[in-house]
Amino acid sequence: MYDHGMTGWGYALMALGTLGFWALVALAAMALLRRPAAGPHLPGPTPQQLLAERFARGEIDDDEYYQRLATLEYGGPPQKKRRITMTAQRVLIAYGTKNGATAEIAEWIAEELREQDLDTDVRSAASVRDIAAYDAVVLGGGLYAGRWQRDATGFARRHREALTRRPVWLFSSGPLDASASERDIPPARGVSRIADRLDARDHVTFGGSLTEGAQGFIARQILKQGKGGDFRDREQIRAWAHGIATRLSGSAQPADHG
Repeated sequence: MYDHGMTGWGYALMALGTLGFWALVALAAMALLRRPAAGPHLPGPTPQQLLAERFARGEIDDDEYYQRLATLEYGGPPQKKRRITMTAQRVLIAYGTKNGATAEIAEWIAEELREQDLDTDVRSAASVRDIAAYDAVVLGGGLYAGRWQRDATGFARRHREALTRRPVWLFSSGPLDASASERDIPPARGVSRIADRLDARDHVTFGGSLTEGAQGFIARQILKQGKGGDFRDREQIRAWAHGIATRLSGSAQPADHG
């Protein structure tokens, strides 16, 4: 028989400890029984849904609903719709002429470009000091003894660096016959060099015009020989200009010159 030496007080404390333990177990069980059964978490309505409910009840009008909805979804009210338009490209047509025929060609080209909504200026080559304001340049010169009129040549030389940074088209005016309307005439040697230096998009030779009152000894001699006349083909010129407009704007209205 073993004797642990436990007194009456020891048995009493042990009994109290056991009762305390079971009392705690009973309290925990009661707490679990009183806790509502956990179910699936149901999220509340979103701000957009609450806004839609207010709109459905007539508490807010259409404008306020869409403005608030835009604020919720995009962080700000919707911008008013506006017509988006591209800034028209600005084109300079510069020309060198002695008797005015090449200047008229420049004006015909400008008419077509303007019809295609291109902002176009026509100026004599000698008067242009800066081309920074232009997105593209068309440069033309009359041909005299196989050479471009000097104002056109000087323009190409003065603005060479700027011209290489924008699209350039060249034209010549010269032949006093119908050849320019019948076939493509290559540029004169000096004009060809200019086209290469400027990396021109295209060059075309149009028929020339020499009528009474023309200045210059050679011009007067030609007129005396009865070899003058106006050989400019306006439709050909407008068609060429239409091609420029198409390339600059990406699309152009069909040409209709009556």
